[in-house]
Amino acid sequence: MITLLNNVIEEAMNKLTKVRKSKVKALVGDFETVISLQDTKTSHKAQSKATTSTSLVSPEQ
Repeated sequence: MITLLNNVIEEAMNKLTKVRKSKVKALVGDFETVISLQDTKTSHKAQSKATTSTSLVSPEQ
């Protein structure tokens, strides 16, 4: 009887571990996406500021 309970508990733990790992992978993927989008947005802002500040500078006459 104890062996049966141990097997049931072990099987449940294995299933929960798999679910947890897949959730962690999903969270990591989401985090990487957010960071990537944030980096892209930051680089576009930097390029936009550089272009804007260059166009605002008037040539010397």
